[in-house]
Amino acid sequence: MQSRLSGNDLTTFLQSLMSDTIESIEIISNPSAQYEAEGSGGIINIRLKKAVARNSMEPLLLVLLKAKNTATAAMYP
Repeated sequence: MQSRLSGNDLTTFLQSLMSDTIESIEIISNPSAQYEAEGSGGIINIRLKKAVARNSMEPLLLVLLKAKNTATAAMYP
């Protein structure tokens, strides 16, 4: 399952994340070609604890930073 969030939906989701649901956070300031071009401003890789992501083996939230003050997020199982 892949979900995409942007704008107010992304802001609301990120604000609702509790610190105890986060496994780790990785900042990628110069992403490689394996990431979408829209992540050219950088990527915040947020790994959630398995109990948080429904039906997921390795929950992962990628926040793709685009132009100033804009971002898109994608949830991957």
